[in-house]
Amino acid sequence: MSDKKITELNNITSANLSDVDEFVVVDISGDETKAITYGELKQFNGAISSDGLTVNGDITATGGDLNLDTLDLNAIAATKAVTAVDVFVYDTSKDSDGGAWRKRTQGTSWYNETLNTATRGSRKEFPAVAVIVAEADTVTIYDGDDPSLPMWMVANRFSGSGYSWIGFNTTSTAKAVSMLNGVLCVGSTDSASNFRPGLAVIDFGADSAVLILEPADPKDLKTISERNVGANLAKLNDVRRLVNSYVRDVAMTVLPDAPIDSATGLPVPTIAVATDGGVSVIKDDGTVVDSAATTAITSVIFCEAGLYYISVSYNAFYFSTIADALSGDGFGDNVGSPNPSVLGVLMPTWGSKLNTTVDNDFSIAGSSLANSSVKNGLMLHSANVSNFDVGMSALLTSTYNTGWMNGDIKGAFLSDTDDTDLVGGTDNDRSVKVNPLTVNGTVTRTAVATGADLVAYSGFSASNYLEQPYNSDLDFGTSDFCVMGWASFTSTGSQVLLSRTAISGGSRTGAGFQISNSSDSFIFDITDDGYASFDRAEVPFANNTGVMQHICCLRSGSNTYIYVNGVLAVTKAISNAAGSLSNATATLTVGAYPAGTVIGQFPWSGSLALLRISATAPTAEQIAKIYNDEKVLFQENAQATLYGTSDAVTALAHDDATDLLHVGTSAGRSVFQGLRRVSNTTTAVGTAISASNGLVVEE
Repeated sequence: MSDKKITELNNITSANLSDVDEFVVVDISGDETKAITYGELKQFNGAISSDGLTVNGDITATGGDLNLDTLDLNAIAATKAVTAVDVFVYDTSKDSDGGAWRKRTQGTSWYNETLNTATRGSRKEFPAVAVIVAEADTVTIYDGDDPSLPMWMVANRFSGSGYSWIGFNTTSTAKAVSMLNGVLCVGSTDSASNFRPGLAVIDFGADSAVLILEPADPKDLKTISERNVGANLAKLNDVRRLVNSYVRDVAMTVLPDAPIDSATGLPVPTIAVATDGGVSVIKDDGTVVDSAATTAITSVIFCEAGLYYISVSYNAFYFSTIADALSGDGFGDNVGSPNPSVLGVLMPTWGSKLNTTVDNDFSIAGSSLANSSVKNGLMLHSANVSNFDVGMSALLTSTYNTGWMNGDIKGAFLSDTDDTDLVGGTDNDRSVKVNPLTVNGTVTRTAVATGADLVAYSGFSASNYLEQPYNSDLDFGTSDFCVMGWASFTSTGSQVLLSRTAISGGSRTGAGFQISNSSDSFIFDITDDGYASFDRAEVPFANNTGVMQHICCLRSGSNTYIYVNGVLAVTKAISNAAGSLSNATATLTVGAYPAGTVIGQFPWSGSLALLRISATAPTAEQIAKIYNDEKVLFQENAQATLYGTSDAVTALAHDDATDLLHVGTSAGRSVFQGLRRVSNTTTAVGTAISASNGLVVEE
């Protein structure tokens, strides 16, 4: 038998597996014997694969070895009585060498220190999956390979006058943890302004630890086994300095051309440190560059294209490409303070965390209501890093889901989950513009599908419709714009879905645009002269009675376009209405004309939902994404909001293995796949979540 590998599992099925008391595995390198019981093996309830071997119910050996280090621990559940300030699930399989560095540490001080003490567990080897928990005065590494999550190592804040993993003296408090390629980073703050908390960089492969400060020399924290002994010696010849010693967050990545650490054989990580004085990027060559922003930065993340970071005090949002972030001091592009044309919504203080989702997309937590014009909740942003003005945002709360708002959003309507009919009053605009629609008469609201959160608006007539007085935001002139939403209809005939025009004496006057349908076509009109002339894009529209379909009508350059269910249906060259579409007397109506009928146009017969208007024309790729991400909200029992009644998001974590986003509030943890909530817990989340390969840790 090779080290930690079972080389044969022949003819084992669920029927005879129950007769097996345990598997005994001999770890030759560590001179240890480990037993896996049948009950423990059953806890690995997901599909596990390694070179063709699959485990899902019965165990079938189809070739290859079963490597115990690659088991997917997606059934782990444990509760620890700690008050964490940050948590991090460290899956060593995501390291550059797949975690092989763990097998080369027999000569380190920590591997050989006394086991089964208050600060050291019973296992020598670093866990394949480690759960790292930072409390104010303690950093604990738990063994995620064991479903009971036993303590593997503890680092305490030094009780005297000295430096430790958690800054200096007893006033420093841990704030953030992250780990990659065997390097653990612990960021701290301090209640005493004259002390230096800093960033501890602990290299398990090299068995070294150093506290990086500002502006003093870094402190040598000795070997890892000496972690609980105060240190005061300067780290000679170490040029690393932070722009500010008060660390709020830390992010790590390995760049493609990173040098190899001779002590570990691993590429050296690049580390971004969010401090009270801006961002410091510790490059893989040991030099440090600082951001142009010098405000307190709350959160920092790496994505495929670069570095995102946010400032709580100044509501500022920043992005820098990797090349720029490495170029030298003064890097960074401020892309919103916040900028509505970029992000679509205002987030009060931007919450406490950023988190990457897929590729260059990210999520932002909104946590404290600053005034009536800003929003709590979860903001998702689908980024275009080359031009942020054409990105997309979606805002999700406990009561509404805007769907994707593209670019320079001018209105996001019909996005609520309350099925109470509207009788007079207004209906909210969920965009940054906060320009509501006036409710004329009564508008019906019902769930878009049985058990679904999102509601559709219907019951339109000559006296029952939605209206917005003249709004200069909708004066698009000769520029690009789009109108999109979800619609169904229940009868044929000429019906108006939406109109932005002026009406005088029963006729339309001046410039405007309109979305409607005839008996067999869907129509998008623009006019610059009250329909004396106009350009019409028209597409045959199947009468799928009552079926909600995504419609996107846009003008881009010299053409108008109609997309149906994410696919381009028609392109129309603009020839008759090439002038300005601005009209200072125009009103916006949804569901009907104010006069009831105008030149044969009747109220919309079906339902409407997720209506959005933007001064930016989305790309074909964005429209396809919008359709595919939103269509699931129209299925039976589709959940579209944060669980519970709280909109204050306390923590975020994206699991890149499952592509699930975990969102914490006082009501519990909501789990989203795209725009749809797929599950939730009911235990309040206070400060932090971390997730990897289905293992979720929260405080």
